Amino acid sequence: MKTLLLACWWVLLVCGAALAQPAPQDPAVPRPRAKLSPAELDKLLTQLKDFDILGPPPMQVRIVRSDAAGCEPNCPEWISAQGRIVADTLPRFKAVLQSLGTRKLPILIDSNGGAVHEALAIGRLIRARGLDVAVALTRLSPCPPDQPRCRFNAKPTQPFPGRPVGPFAKCASSCAFILAAGTHRYVGRLTRVGVHQVTSSQTYAKVLRRYKIVQQPGLFGPAKQTKQLISEEKLSEKTVETQTGDATYAKIKAYFAEMGIADAIVAILMTTLPTDIHWLTPAELADTRMVTDQKDGEELITGVVRPAPNPTAGFNPARPSATPLFQQGCAAFGGAAAGCIFAGLPAKPNTPPPPVPAPLAPATAPVPPQPAESVPAPVAPNATSTPPTRAAAIEVKPATE
Repeated sequence: MKTLLLACWWVLLVCGAALAQPAPQDPAVPRPRAKLSPAELDKLLTQLKDFDILGPPPMQVRIVRSDAAGCEPNCPEWISAQGRIVADTLPRFKAVLQSLGTRKLPILIDSNGGAVHEALAIGRLIRARGLDVAVALTRLSPCPPDQPRCRFNAKPTQPFPGRPVGPFAKCASSCAFILAAGTHRYVGRLTRVGVHQVTSSQTYAKVLRRYKIVQQPGLFGPAKQTKQLISEEKLSEKTVETQTGDATYAKIKAYFAEMGIADAIVAILMTTLPTDIHWLTPAELADTRMVTDQKDGEELITGVVRPAPNPTAGFNPARPSATPLFQQGCAAFGGAAAGCIFAGLPAKPNTPPPPVPAPLAPATAPVPPQPAESVPAPVAPNATSTPPTRAAAIEVKPATE
């Protein structure tokens, strides 16, 4: 009898385990997708925004050491600042500068802009330390195969190998506030600085808070109630653009005056819509004192001066309207432009046509030998005509604060 009961118990156990397993899903039958409510969708978008999944990446600030061959043990170092200026950019700058102590390293920046108040605070921090700022990119060295996440594991305060790249770097929107703070401000021929009006916004959040009410009996009076916060949950968030007040522009004007920048930069900023961007010409950079040295960060670090571009071989940065392909709001980089759907590329210089051979004399009429005569060599015509340019799809949206 006992054996029979054990056998029945074992059969029930096996059958229960088989029934507990889910039935295999037929790949031909699509699984139903869960539908998100509007509140859940807003919450998901808020989380994506908080983790910076949407939009340009936030600014990364770190110390970089040149990976050029043969530079050890005296390889140059600099502070790389690349990306969007956000709320935690200022603490990143403070951490890196604190790790340097009294050392002064130049800052190589490449940014489309971001938060205005954080940029002003970073600029005052840079001016207090007496640091130089140059517009340039920083290319970090690739990680070895056995350490694929070396860039993420390395601390920003520890020098990471890399190299500076000057051409096509930009400092737009609120990045110009950081550039203005440099003791020396380096902007090369193929780098660009852009300004425009400030965009202000107001964020409204719907938050669910849970409190605990605590009753405290009074000794000689009525009982007192205290409220303690237990939890807080953000349900939704909405950002609305608002008009920038005169007080904000007054602070910006005072900041530029504090940094020794001419008031003309404020006039250029105020006359450019926030949806557009004004790329300063070399003359405007010099007149506003936004640049003290016409060299980019690559030339500053390596010491190799790049030859000046030929103005007849493409776009002349001193004349933004030299070709109809460059529209308002485009960033001119030498012979190319960013910010437009189409950009003119540099035209190939004209080459003189090959010499036309002289016609052969008939075989029946031999020509007697003539004395040698000096003939001047033909002079190639000036390359004044420009062949049709090619079109390239380069699209860079202007940054907004």
